[in-house]
Amino acid sequence: MARSALTWLVLLPDRLVRWDPPARPASSDEVMFQTTPRPPTEDLARLVKTALGESPPGRQVLVLAAELPLRSVTLPEAAITDTGELEAALAFELGDALDLIPGAAGVGHVEVESLAGERSFLVSALEHTTLERLRDAIESEGATLLGLAPAAGLPVALGAGQESEDRIELWPDLAVRVRCEAGVVRRTVSQGDPRAELWPADFGLESGSDEDAGGAERVYLEAAPQLLGPAFAAPEAGSPPAIRSLTDNATLSVWLRAAHSLIRDPTELPLIKPTSRPLSTRALQAFGALALVLIAAACFAHDRFLRREIAALNAVIDEAGEPIRRRSALTKSIKALTKQLGDLRAREIELAATVESREQGARKRRVRLARLLAGLARSVDSGTEIASLDGDAETLVVHGRSAHAAGPGKLARGLARDLAGLGWQIRPAHTRYVAAPELEAGGYWAFSIHLRDELPMPKARPVKPAAKGESP
Repeated sequence: MARSALTWLVLLPDRLVRWDPPARPASSDEVMFQTTPRPPTEDLARLVKTALGESPPGRQVLVLAAELPLRSVTLPEAAITDTGELEAALAFELGDALDLIPGAAGVGHVEVESLAGERSFLVSALEHTTLERLRDAIESEGATLLGLAPAAGLPVALGAGQESEDRIELWPDLAVRVRCEAGVVRRTVSQGDPRAELWPADFGLESGSDEDAGGAERVYLEAAPQLLGPAFAAPEAGSPPAIRSLTDNATLSVWLRAAHSLIRDPTELPLIKPTSRPLSTRALQAFGALALVLIAAACFAHDRFLRREIAALNAVIDEAGEPIRRRSALTKSIKALTKQLGDLRAREIELAATVESREQGARKRRVRLARLLAGLARSVDSGTEIASLDGDAETLVVHGRSAHAAGPGKLARGLARDLAGLGWQIRPAHTRYVAAPELEAGGYWAFSIHLRDELPMPKARPVKPAAKGESP
């Protein structure tokens, strides 16, 4: 059986779904998906491994997860000049709400309708460590992670050929209203358990009026049973609404087909994509080992070549009885070739020592960086937050802000204590007061703490070259 190009993995509240669509699915094709009861774990990598099952996935894997957050963020239009600044600003806005450190999480976003002078986005985020573990789980099956996005709020009407729809989706920790009309899709998000029924007010439905309905059919979609309250599920007046549930296989088939229709333009999803990463330590070790093997093979071949040359030159000298002048010239050639052989062997030893030294330095710096991040986590109090880390090979700079003037100094002292003995010199914090009338305190203390790296990069021991005229 030919391997499919794409595998969909959907992590629902009650079960895990895998679908390997055909290359060109027709509207009449039956959606053949597999379901697995959801195990009692929140580990995304483990959930993905369970959803994949035993059979190999397609060449690419796209994950939709119910547990991924979906937040609405609005920014001033003038504050955004390029994509990098946009993602940093969105990550900063999500930091407090989702308890994420800016720069330590992957961000997916899609722009939605907004007022003049503003730009609004639907945003999702996931910590880089979790994203990397999920990517490793998929790559271990021989596939590539295309990305992952929240399962809630697909920007498409359910059902083939349906042009308009007013769909209210109810998920365990949020509700999403999706309005499709004349090719335009509008999405609104309400945070919190939908059983608390805060979403009617957020969607303008609490008084029974709805100016934005536009005459479209209203459908309620439940991701889990009994998320729609009785006031809406069984109203006292009027006919009961259309209620669908993703626990029903027929509804799930329609939902999967609608999701697959977005694959031609995945920019409509707040897709979190894995970042490109440098070669792993294992790959560097493999390249180093390969280089050593090639050098050794070259030295061996060169050694055999030189020995044959030396033997041939000695035979010529012995058999032909050349004059002393010619014999002297041939002897010099032999010595020069012998010296080249010695230099090659010394170079082989030097390269092996350099590879080992670099690997030791890389391991030590990874441990130091992990200790630095742990020290930051322990030393940051409730009034202080870290904005970014930057610097160069010699100095690492921690930028942040604090509600208290003593906060930066306290953080610097905590880092000096936690990182003692690791080769970093912690400089006193540089602080400046920034007025911010919109804050209750009227401003905050911006700070930067410089960590000077005093640990030298280990160097390979120098190799003593072969003595002049010495045979290797």
